[in-house]
Amino acid sequence: MGFLDRILLFLFSLTVAFLSFLMATQIFGFNWLSQSFADYSTEILVGAVILFLVSLRFLFFRTGASREPQAIIHKTEHGEVRISTQTLESLADRATRLVRGVSDLKTKVRPSEVGIRLAIRISVDPDLDIPQITSSVQQKVKDYVEATAGVIVENVVVYVNDVAKVQAGKVSTRPRVE
Repeated sequence: MGFLDRILLFLFSLTVAFLSFLMATQIFGFNWLSQSFADYSTEILVGAVILFLVSLRFLFFRTGASREPQAIIHKTEHGEVRISTQTLESLADRATRLVRGVSDLKTKVRPSEVGIRLAIRISVDPDLDIPQITSSVQQKVKDYVEATAGVIVENVVVYVNDVAKVQAGKVSTRPRVE
């Protein structure tokens, strides 16, 4: 659904909600309209409730995000190729796991006009050079995604969430309670 369609649907829903509110208030004694509606109060109430519920449905369910998965579209001489953002996230995750010292990660892909932008949240092992690890993650992810998917990676932002804790010879990303 396009931007203009969403605006029109939003305005329609507000109008229907307002009219159903006016109809309901007329039934319950707020005589803003003529008295001729008093004979049909039950039917008007039912109609008002139905219109109000339909407007809520349009407001909250139809204007939400598209249910179709996002994809990057490549046009080739043979047609279109669509690569889902979930696939690109998986590729970025795979490349990130190749970097020694990364113990936990979460990736987010955002399409851009040029290609894609990646945001990667990681936890790193203690006593390692964080700038070197993050630089390595950025380079490996960029190279791997571009080589594998043929998508231009505009930038890779790496957030270091946590430094993993060492407990009895193994690394844990859960913070200790003291």
